[in-house]
Amino acid sequence: MKPYLSFLLCWLILAGEFARADQIIIRGPIRAAAAGGGSVIEVGTATLNSQVTSSHSFSHTVPSGADVLVLRVGTYNRQSTGATWNGTAMTFAGGTQSGTDYCAIYYLTSPAATTANIVISYPSGGATVAYASNYDSVGSVSAYVGSTTTTLNISSQTGARVVDVLSFYNSTPTVGAGQTQEAYQNNGGANQSAAFSYEPGAATVTMSWTMSASRAQGSISINP
Repeated sequence: MKPYLSFLLCWLILAGEFARADQIIIRGPIRAAAAGGGSVIEVGTATLNSQVTSSHSFSHTVPSGADVLVLRVGTYNRQSTGATWNGTAMTFAGGTQSGTDYCAIYYLTSPAATTANIVISYPSGGATVAYASNYDSVGSVSAYVGSTTTTLNISSQTGARVVDVLSFYNSTPTVGAGQTQEAYQNNGGANQSAAFSYEPGAATVTMSWTMSASRAQGSISINP
């Protein structure tokens, strides 16, 4: 083969390799942008459920593409001892006790896309309120922050979603400024009640409620 032909053949081979390398590099950012533009988003339909039981079980649907399933729980006079989704153990983020008011938050990364049961276990029977929701474009979940007052501050970041649970008895709470109330189950003087809200992430986020009764509050930041 003539020298100039050998040079031309080598150049074409190298050009082809570089083109393939560029294509692999480009596809990553395109897929990341399609996942939600860097901000955590809620997907699917959340589930609110209230029972008086020692093993709280209810159906919930996780849609395709959800990165994290988050479970927030308010209970009377006992703390939950664990939770599962579709038979898989959920991670206990943390819990708070204030008198007979208890709350807890659990989460599961990469949940199966299906309709199945969430099962929450307790050491004894009693009233419980649970709220399950799904999120996409999630990179991490922060440490749990709890409070026995009506206010807590939690470290977060831009693009995150801060969620909380307020467990209380026989009261009517009002959600704080900047928060969006997601769900509210007031069982009056008969059983435990709970409220749930979220707020967009920032360096520090304040989650607050206005009420007169005792309460237990817990929060996490779902980060992109």
